[in-house]
Amino acid sequence: MDWVPQPVDNLILMAGGDAVVRLLDTAMGTCHWEVTADAKFPKILSLVCSPSIFVVSAASQSSSHIPLSPSTAKLLSFGLSSPSLPSSRSASGEMHNMQKKFSEGFVGQLSVWDLKKQQLNTFLPLSSGAVPISCMALNHNSTLLVTGGTDGKIRLFDIVQNQQLLCWDANTREVYNVQFSYDENSVYSMGKEDKFSQWSVMQSGRLLADFPIHQHASQPAVGSEHHFPSPPRGNLFAFESENKYVLTCAPSQALVYKVGQEGQLQKTLTLSGHSGPVTCVDWLQGRRSYSNCITCSIDCSARSVNLLKNSD
Repeated sequence: MDWVPQPVDNLILMAGGDAVVRLLDTAMGTCHWEVTADAKFPKILSLVCSPSIFVVSAASQSSSHIPLSPSTAKLLSFGLSSPSLPSSRSASGEMHNMQKKFSEGFVGQLSVWDLKKQQLNTFLPLSSGAVPISCMALNHNSTLLVTGGTDGKIRLFDIVQNQQLLCWDANTREVYNVQFSYDENSVYSMGKEDKFSQWSVMQSGRLLADFPIHQHASQPAVGSEHHFPSPPRGNLFAFESENKYVLTCAPSQALVYKVGQEGQLQKTLTLSGHSGPVTCVDWLQGRRSYSNCITCSIDCSARSVNLLKNSD
């Protein structure tokens, strides 16, 4: 899901496993419209929007993939879009192996849509055998799109010219979250095994920094009683407007770090109040200030927190 950027944050785009994108009004509790992206690619993995467009990353099971049994496929498909479903720790290893086989049999699709007309604009070209895209972010004027793939690569697209500009290896496994820096000269990413990095856009994906981060930052539900072996969806981290502070997920709370020189992180705040792992975070009002944030947990709760900004 993603909020529609506007003066009043009450419109949200949501999608799931039925290929349907819906525009919801959170203030009125109504659905303005819904559109089917592509029935042949029913699993929507990521969704981002601007005031004028939205981009959909969808996946479909490859015809060359050996199908799983109906009961297993149904269970795993449900798990891909519902990471909060609890499962026993004893079964997690077996389920992880089945999940890996299931996701490897998918191919991806990236489509760009007109938000006001609900019409398809174009498909973005995907290399490497149409690998599924697990996360995305738009720049300030929606001309550039950065993506993280299940193959561990970060890709940069020019939406206006409908072409891929850059592609580089970020992780040995799936990239879970990507975000442009404030000046949009670099990209932040977080992937499996808690790899939290900054990459240069101006220098073709050169590694600028590897940030030391707490254990399970990329998979905060691992090891908990709520853990289901599916990739996390949503913001695992969020920088505020000046990139001086970063809000992160953790197994029992949200953590705020101050970003120091040479990629050092200093823990400054712990935000508790949830009964389960925090799996999604963001700054309110477009991350314009270090004052208000939201934390969401696998226990189905969301907390809005007002923070007092330090003078420095």
